[in-house]
Amino acid sequence: MKLLLLPTSGSALNFFKFFKASEAYSMWDTCAVELRVNLPRGVAEEVQKVQRTDPDMLSRIVFYAVTRRTIYDTLANRERASLTSQES
Repeated sequence: MKLLLLPTSGSALNFFKFFKASEAYSMWDTCAVELRVNLPRGVAEEVQKVQRTDPDMLSRIVFYAVTRRTIYDTLANRERASLTSQES
């Protein structure tokens, strides 16, 4: 299955840095990318249906998921750094 999604950098942290970058970057300045994912058959059928009927919604869903993951990674890294500094 191929999906057209918003671009992301290599890792969630890089994405977060891009997202927070100067105002020269607009989060609405997007480009299409191809992504191949393996999903359970039922989920794949639903995704294909959404892709046909509302491709913009699919991009928003993926954008939301990557943003949540980025926030989680940032908070987890901050917590790890805090624990490491307390142990020192």
